[in-house]
Amino acid sequence: MIRRGDDVLCEGRETRAFCIRHPDDPDRIKAIPIPVDIRALCGG
Repeated sequence: MIRRGDDVLCEGRETRAFCIRHPDDPDRIKAIPIPVDIRALCGG
């Protein structure tokens, strides 16, 4: 949330995906589980 004083200027959210190129079609992507090292850095 971004504010100017007490006024809310905007709110937002994001979604992140971990992906690799699809092994059968390099023009596509394939979702993968969150890598262990990144999960550890995020406290999980």
